[in-house]
Amino acid sequence: MDDILKPGIQLQPHQQVLFAVPFPYLIMANSEVSDERNYDIAAQNCYSKKSGAYTGEVSAEILDSVKIKYCIIGHSERREYFNETNQLLAEKLNILLEYGITPLFCCGEPLSVREAGTQNRSRRSLLPMNPSGPLARVKPPARPRPRKCMLTCAAYWQSNMANP
Repeated sequence: MDDILKPGIQLQPHQQVLFAVPFPYLIMANSEVSDERNYDIAAQNCYSKKSGAYTGEVSAEILDSVKIKYCIIGHSERREYFNETNQLLAEKLNILLEYGITPLFCCGEPLSVREAGTQNRSRRSLLPMNPSGPLARVKPPARPRPRKCMLTCAAYWQSNMANP
């Protein structure tokens, strides 16, 4: 972060940089960019429930309390290693929107889908126009706040260095 925030790197008004840092560093990182224009901090994940005894999980309410405006959900590693489903991602998306946090919704495919040439169909299945996709399950937030979601494409096989 320090190298990017060095004087001399000026972003254009239409550019934005997000640093997705582990939870313990969110407050520190947020204070580092608080005076910088077009730099923000994103959480790497959040839990799908509003509150409760979920030891080790980070809720959207906690992210909101420390002024985090963005959160990654659906990362390929979470889908693969934690078996995150479209239903769970829809729950995370809804809770983030309820707290006014912009979800950075990752969509991508495993290598087997890419090799079969069906990656476009796989990615389309995540989009709002698909009635069974997670983005179609977004409900209006309880508190009136602007609603937006950023889609990112990070295929499983691209982020796994074991499969270059």
